[in-house]
Amino acid sequence: MMRLSFAAGLMLAFAGGPAAAIAANPPKAAETAAPAPPPANVTPVEIVDPEHFWQAGGYIKLDTPVRISVARGTDTLVYLKLPPTGAITTRYLADQKRTTFVFPAGTVSDRVTIAQGDGGKGFVSDVRGTRWGDDGTEYFHVYRPTSLAANAPLTGFEWPRKDAKAQGAATSELVKMMRAIGGKVKDLQASGRELERFAQLNECQSCHVANKAAGKNPDDPLPPWATDGSGLYVPPAVLEDAAALSTADFFDDPNVEDKFVVAKCGSGKGADILHEDGAGFYGCADQSMPMGHYDFAAAMKANEAHAKDVCASRKYLFERMDEAGRKAFAGAMAVCHPASG
Repeated sequence: MMRLSFAAGLMLAFAGGPAAAIAANPPKAAETAAPAPPPANVTPVEIVDPEHFWQAGGYIKLDTPVRISVARGTDTLVYLKLPPTGAITTRYLADQKRTTFVFPAGTVSDRVTIAQGDGGKGFVSDVRGTRWGDDGTEYFHVYRPTSLAANAPLTGFEWPRKDAKAQGAATSELVKMMRAIGGKVKDLQASGRELERFAQLNECQSCHVANKAAGKNPDDPLPPWATDGSGLYVPPAVLEDAAALSTADFFDDPNVEDKFVVAKCGSGKGADILHEDGAGFYGCADQSMPMGHYDFAAAMKANEAHAKDVCASRKYLFERMDEAGRKAFAGAMAVCHPASG
């Protein structure tokens, strides 16, 4: 059995990240009694059936035209769940020349990492997400597996975004939890350095900044995709046909295998496709940020499945937007309904 790369479960993938979702209501505390009560504003969470949690819970998987880069040997799924009522409100950012949006209270967004576990079957190796309560308060949450079984239960914690003390306490509790699980499951053991890296990545607010502009330098510390007004990376990318591509050799960029993605450098020349240890990624001789452009018209003409998945994601967002948003993103929906010629 192949040991799961611990670091693979920690790589940021524009979640969204936001991405593993909990129910629209506050999460249910874990039923198993803890040795000591959790710190204030830190809520234990348990998901007993991750295989069906998102699919059966009213979430939609968001697909972007230019796909998300993933850590080697893993896959990344981003889920979003909107509340029954409330519109996605939009506004124009003049300095960035783009329309942004904010999700209504009750929204949940999760990034779910799938890795190879027992018997070569996939299992959820890491979940990172955010939830907006009915009063608009934002909460972060992180869940980890209890074993490498295909449908191993997940356990973790949730805390308010703006509560620095709770964030520190939640990180401490997560590290303790992971040490305990690693003591029982050898292939989930983490070194001190890996746990230190985990703690650093648990400062979710430093990455999920509202209305962050798209990056232009491959060496920038934050992911290069732009964020929306809620600080999420993936929803805005759903509505764009172009996005930055990965230049990191520890990522595997699935766009390398997509014939409908054209990768270009700042000079206008085609980006180089590089390979290392079975992973593919991009590079530019001029050190610019490689950009991927998805040929939506050609993909739709070819009846390509990925294009249809993207259109389903766009439809989910578009139908809940305010009138200004529908006007701004009308073109993004139009490509999903090409005129017959």
